[in-house]
Amino acid sequence: MAITVTRDRMAPVATRWTGSGVAVGSTAVVACLLAWELAARGPLADAPFPTVVEIVRSLLGLLATGAFWSSLGQTLTTALMGLALAIGAGVVLGVLLGSVEFAYRSTRLIIEILKPIPPIVIMPLVILLLGPSAEMGVVLVLYGCVWPILIQTVAGVRDADPVLIDTARSFGFGTAQRAVQIVLPGAAAFIVTGVRIAGSAAFVIAVVSELVGGAPGIGHELFVTQNAGLYSEMYALVAVMGGVGLGFNTALHAFEKWMLHWHPSVRGEVTA
Repeated sequence: MAITVTRDRMAPVATRWTGSGVAVGSTAVVACLLAWELAARGPLADAPFPTVVEIVRSLLGLLATGAFWSSLGQTLTTALMGLALAIGAGVVLGVLLGSVEFAYRSTRLIIEILKPIPPIVIMPLVILLLGPSAEMGVVLVLYGCVWPILIQTVAGVRDADPVLIDTARSFGFGTAQRAVQIVLPGAAAFIVTGVRIAGSAAFVIAVVSELVGGAPGIGHELFVTQNAGLYSEMYALVAVMGGVGLGFNTALHAFEKWMLHWHPSVRGEVTA
């Protein structure tokens, strides 16, 4: 018999550790910035290594321009569109492959071959087909993000309780009804984990497609500032990318908690 235990008494401890972690992390960031500033004004004064003050000044200048926000919006659009397409394709194909044994066995080798290939490897082919466009970036994000979602969905579907499926079948549930009411809810934790893994890579792939492939966006702006020798602007863009990536990851964790609010791992409960 399963016994559910709620960790109410552990909550204050977790809160204290979380607060301590934020304080330590903030202190480390301040220390790194201070070391950067001292290095830029001292041993690296003659190198193309701007000070933190110069980077902040350039960042404020970028934030005041419409071109910067347009480029950032383009990159986020590319990442989100590619991720959305990857979710749709990964979940649909994952349910199909996880439900049909023949389909799973016949495609397993193909998936294992294609999965390790990074998106940048197929970039020349995609550029030949679509050119250095936003569509090219979306395709690369789709390719890079679909694999973790597909694999996690297949694992979740194959992990479904056969007793529940047989019971639903005996009550006259059709294939689609069983998939929606039995299989997908049971595989939700697997699917959301795949989405979180893929989402962490979506923004990075979008930036790389712009930086290397020439697609419009903040990655292309980084390439332009690097070639022009505008190093303070270049590092300001890098800082923006880091901040956006952190926000992206935070949003994905919030999405995971919202989608799995019923799951014991999110509610702070354990089964003994």
